[in-house]
Amino acid sequence: MTTNDFNCVPEKLIYYVDEVLVLDSIDVNEEHQQTYKAIQSNLEADYKSLPY
Repeated sequence: MTTNDFNCVPEKLIYYVDEVLVLDSIDVNEEHQQTYKAIQSNLEADYKSLPY
């Protein structure tokens, strides 16, 4: 499960989540940076924001 899966309903998940692991892989390499930019661009095209 990723944060994008439940971007609009995090308040419903709070009762089911007991641990959270945040993986920020943007700075790992150029491929990760490009993937992040593509995700961000796709969300912005749908007038949505990044969930984090």
